[in-house]
Amino acid sequence: MAERAEYADGVAMPGVVPVPVWFVELRGERGVEVKGFRRELAKVSPGADRKVRIDARQAGIFLIEVRDAQPLTICSAEHARPGQELTISLRNATTGAIGDVRWDGGYAMGPWFAQPAAGRTRSVSFCCFDEGVLTETGRTADI
Repeated sequence: MAERAEYADGVAMPGVVPVPVWFVELRGERGVEVKGFRRELAKVSPGADRKVRIDARQAGIFLIEVRDAQPLTICSAEHARPGQELTISLRNATTGAIGDVRWDGGYAMGPWFAQPAAGRTRSVSFCCFDEGVLTETGRTADI
């Protein structure tokens, strides 16, 4: 059975697996409480053209699993709204090096220094300040 998700606007996204992710917030002396919102996790893969398409309507967290050494391009996110936050994680699911990763012009970010090592993941977080442009707000090392 193929994985499939459907969103509020009725758009079906085959191959996308939304998973609820809950965030916590510190509140003074009361300690940690669950904040009442969630972000979805979408697992995405490069297409036959080696491009990864990001649709900001479908999730807030995108996991790209790379299973070979071919280069790939992460396309500019579609449908990002001002104030929206996105995280894109790149997982090296090989036992060696992966190919070069190119980020399209819709991402305002620092240089992409190196690919994640075998079995590791590297993530970059963005905020959409202006429609159509995602500005980097943070990134991780290999995890």
